[in-house]
Amino acid sequence: MTDMVDFNSPDFLDELSWKSEYDIGDELIDSSHRRLFAVLRRVLMILQDGDSARNRNICRDAVKFLEAYTVKHFAEEEGFQRKIGYGGYKMHKALHDNLREVTLPSLKIELENNDYSNESIEAFISIFIGWLTGHIMVEDKAITGKVSSRWPNYSNEDDIDNLNKEVHELMAHVFHRKARLANRHYAGENLTKGIFYCMNF
Repeated sequence: MTDMVDFNSPDFLDELSWKSEYDIGDELIDSSHRRLFAVLRRVLMILQDGDSARNRNICRDAVKFLEAYTVKHFAEEEGFQRKIGYGGYKMHKALHDNLREVTLPSLKIELENNDYSNESIEAFISIFIGWLTGHIMVEDKAITGKVSSRWPNYSNEDDIDNLNKEVHELMAHVFHRKARLANRHYAGENLTKGIFYCMNF
């Protein structure tokens, strides 16, 4: 049984509306965030017409835009952090690098492998929106001191690499499947409604 997000519901479209609570207090960063929300909302509204071929093209263009725009936005945000001497810069940059170099490419592969099916597009949008809102509300607000970062200490890369290796070996041995690390920095963010499987052997 799956619990899919209803992309046609007014509640979900409302989630893509910019809210003043997302403001971190820097106009350049806040305007970039507003643009990301506007693009995702526009894509979602276009996808609702049900034209699969058009949806694939729109989504391909949206992914290209998001890849390019996140590079620009992250560079601006990281420049602001360096300018004010933000103590959490190193970890914040690692979170940005992970989205740009690991998470987005992983989601793009899923879209391409599934020929931009409605399900893969919905998963992409859900995960990206979840990441974006969680990141803004916690990590970006921490830059201006509105909240505390979830990452007071930089993570131990050796621990992550060892855990990644163990998961790869387990998946290969037990399920005969290749696992792929999608995010090196997860701190309990609610990315989307989940689909969970329980397997007992």
